[in-house]
Amino acid sequence: LLVHCCEMAKTAARIHSYEIGKVPSQRPSRRGVSRIISFAAAVIMEGLPMQALNPNNNGSISEPTLRCILPFVLSACGDGSSKKKETDTMSLGVLCPDWRGFGHVLAVAITE
Repeated sequence: LLVHCCEMAKTAARIHSYEIGKVPSQRPSRRGVSRIISFAAAVIMEGLPMQALNPNNNGSISEPTLRCILPFVLSACGDGSSKKKETDTMSLGVLCPDWRGFGHVLAVAITE
């Protein structure tokens, strides 16, 4: 469930980034992107503490869950500057500030 929420938020951010490059008169209104990303962040923020309450996890988030979530955190919070190439484009976090905020929320959820 957590991975699907992350994928849903990333897809919404990609849709938002595709619309940024269009001429404003040809750009359809995409007001729901922020709501989708916020909803996914809320589900994850509620789900991770529930997993930590499981007695088998000793009060922490399980390692397989962290392995699934960490790539999304790095994608959202990273600026992509470590892999500069001629064909490199701006990262999704730069194009969609909501996606970067999503990464920050995930980082906080992981550290708690």
